Amino acid sequence: MVVAIFAMMQACGEKPQESLDTLLANRAELDEKIEKLQSQDTVSKNKGKTKFVEVREVQTESFSHFIEVQGVADTDKNILLTAKTGGTVEVVYVKEGDAVKKGQLLVRLDDNIILNSMAEVRTSLAFATELFEKQKSLWEQKIGSEVQYLQAKNNKESLEGRLSTLREQLSMTKVTSPISGIVENVNIKQGELAAPGMPLVQVVNLSEFEIKATVAENYSMAIKNGTSVKLYFPDLKEEIDSEISFVGNVIDPINRTFNVVIRLKNPNIPIKPNMIVVVKVQDFTEEAGIVVPLNVIQSSDQGKYVYVASDENGVQVAKKRSVVTEINYNGMALIKEGLSANEKIVTFGFQDLSDGQMISF
Repeated sequence: MVVAIFAMMQACGEKPQESLDTLLANRAELDEKIEKLQSQDTVSKNKGKTKFVEVREVQTESFSHFIEVQGVADTDKNILLTAKTGGTVEVVYVKEGDAVKKGQLLVRLDDNIILNSMAEVRTSLAFATELFEKQKSLWEQKIGSEVQYLQAKNNKESLEGRLSTLREQLSMTKVTSPISGIVENVNIKQGELAAPGMPLVQVVNLSEFEIKATVAENYSMAIKNGTSVKLYFPDLKEEIDSEISFVGNVIDPINRTFNVVIRLKNPNIPIKPNMIVVVKVQDFTEEAGIVVPLNVIQSSDQGKYVYVASDENGVQVAKKRSVVTEINYNGMALIKEGLSANEKIVTFGFQDLSDGQMISF
């Protein structure tokens, strides 16, 4: 064809090189127009096959992985006070919900018998003390026998011991709070008979808590004192940040776990003793990684893949992209290989896509 064109140009007296360049330029322009028309024609023919999807632009972001174990909220300031001696309840000074201070009197048992006994012992002790002083004075003057002196001394000391015992028994009739806190339960009423060991009053202080949990031994190297944790309280729908205060040094031979304790002071949420807590222990973090929703990652015999939106000659098509994940947590996956920042992955409508299918979003 070029030879024929050259012959025509020769016959017409045109310059061969100039006309060839012009024709080649025109052909390039025509090829470009044909390509566009073919592309538009393809879009037109396949318009019914175009699928609407949603996409998300991938960006680098922080990613953390947590070990989740169940724990229980406890406090060492949850005190159940019991009767140390038997007796009739004379007065109950508090009721549920009352705020009490350390050392405050809560319950008093009948102490009349002890007080009467103390009065008798004091009278006898006063006489025995006077008699002892006289015997001591005589003994120092070498008057009287040593037996008389020793008997007087023994009688005096015996009564002193008896009085001390009665004082101790008297203190047992007064039930005081060992901590400041709130009265949780009152299990006794005025006039009832209390027996030794019988529960009387429960006092709690919610200013300090211990979250106790057990962790599988395979995480023993990842968890140390000071390791960051998140504490989620399902009943309160609240989550707070904290750190591990104590890591057990012994592995339980039965369940192969070890203990961890997280101490909380003055929590700003209404935690209650024995409340269930989800303890999330951070064991992995990536400051800038490619993170995608776990549900958009599909699997085949060749491995895991996602669909990305690709622009081909002005037409958006779905491209199947193989990916390698490093770790998953909380519905998100950290991508190790296969995706780069600023690419658009298909997050909705990817289930029925095929590689190369046209999409719109």
